[in-house]
Amino acid sequence: MGKVNNGNGFQSEGILKAHDLVHWKQKQGLLKLPSPVSKVIISPQSGVIRNKRKFSSKLIKGLMGTHICTNATKGIYLSGGWGVGAPALIAICEELHALGAQEFYLAGICGRLTIDVKEGARLIAGAAIREEGTSQHYLPVQADTLIHCPDVEHLTPLQQSLSADRTTFVSTDAPYRETVEKHRLWRNTGATAIDMETAALFAFGAFYNIKTISVAVAADVLTEEKWTMCANYAVVEKELSSLINNLAETIQ
Repeated sequence: MGKVNNGNGFQSEGILKAHDLVHWKQKQGLLKLPSPVSKVIISPQSGVIRNKRKFSSKLIKGLMGTHICTNATKGIYLSGGWGVGAPALIAICEELHALGAQEFYLAGICGRLTIDVKEGARLIAGAAIREEGTSQHYLPVQADTLIHCPDVEHLTPLQQSLSADRTTFVSTDAPYRETVEKHRLWRNTGATAIDMETAALFAFGAFYNIKTISVAVAADVLTEEKWTMCANYAVVEKELSSLINNLAETIQ
């Protein structure tokens, strides 16, 4: 398990621990692991993960969602189907971390905050603005609303291998409360992408001192004037599938 960052006494242990929960599931025969877990590529876009089941019949049984072992020797898994948003993401990350995962790669679809970012572009998060609530349980509420990737030293080589552009993400719990005022604030901070999970993942990674990376494919666009759906969502999904394949190859 990762070492808990107890800075300023904020991160004391929770009463319910993911380790205790997965241990109980295993003892009851409710959780079966085909191979040890080390690295996980996680995606809120469950259909993309389900489509990759043909590559392996080795699945974790007893966790919400679909968790496919693609490399038993190195403990690499693909994970999806557990829902969307920061609470769903971190709930499954906690259990996977309790099972041994030390590296998490979020691969999803994000919105664009400017038309300067092209549809289908690959983006990697160097930082994320905390507009969601989950991160506040892993880092103090009074902390800076901008949280940087805990693994900044790994960003440049990964960015190059994935042909991704580095930017700042915004993570929100409320996609229908993206106001003009907030949009201006986000853009003034340098953000060009928006999702629901990256900030929470970075807080989770900082809390446990483990590797967390977030990459996404740009889809719909949100400007101060209006929201516009991407022109071809099927192409965006195809690019996400390719991105996940590239990630799996890169982290071997």
